[in-house]
Amino acid sequence: MPKLEEMIAWSGSGATLSLFAVVAPAVELTPSMSAAGFIPKEVRQYELEPLTGRAGHLVVEHDALFDIVPSRLVEYLAGCLDQAVAGGAMVAWFGFEGSFHFDHLLTPDVADQVYGVADGSGVAVVSEADQLSDEGWRSRVATARNFLQRLS
Repeated sequence: MPKLEEMIAWSGSGATLSLFAVVAPAVELTPSMSAAGFIPKEVRQYELEPLTGRAGHLVVEHDALFDIVPSRLVEYLAGCLDQAVAGGAMVAWFGFEGSFHFDHLLTPDVADQVYGVADGSGVAVVSEADQLSDEGWRSRVATARNFLQRLS
C-alpha cells in the first residue's frame, strides 16, 4: 500500500488537504488551515448544501493547497481539526479529494477515505495508510457519524 502522503498527493502536482466540517447555520467557520508551522499557499472555502433533517446544519469544505504534503502531517491535521472545533464545528474530518458525498457522510463504505476526524470524543488522525482499513479506524469514523446523526 502506498504511503498516506503519496495518496494525498496523488495528482503529482501538489497536495490538497480537504477539511469538511458540520456547523450550525449561524456559525461562520474560517480556520486558517495553518498548523504545526505549515501555511498553505492557498485556502479555498465552499459552503455545501444544508444537511437534510439536521436543523439547517451546513457542511463547509476548506481545501488547503500545498506544493508538497506537510512533513509533520499528523500534527498538521490534528491542529486544523482542533481549529475547526474551536471555531464552531460540531464534527469535522479530512477526506481524500473526490470522497465527499452527502449520502455517505462518515459511513463505513467511505471510512477508508477519511484520514482524520474530530467530534465530541476528540481528535483522531491516522499516521499510516494501512490504518485506513483497520477495524478500529472504521469504528472511530462511525463514532463521528453518530455525532452527526444526533444533530437535530
